[in-house]
Amino acid sequence: MKLEKLLANLDDYLKKVEKGKSGHCNKVDDLLRGLERKRRKLKKKLDGERNATRQKRLNTQLKIVTL
Repeated sequence: MKLEKLLANLDDYLKKVEKGKSGHCNKVDDLLRGLERKRRKLKKKLDGERNATRQKRLNTQLKIVTL
């Protein structure tokens, strides 16, 4: 799943919870698992990347996922 989609799903879920609608814990767990997989994938790419520009981009994406 793409990073933008994972973050959008998490944002939608959190907005529903703020409005008082009940959310599903399983959905949050799935989103967090997806973010963890994305983090590991980005870390692996970053470790193997030699291009400075790509390293910077991957590092930025990694920071977004871990926040």
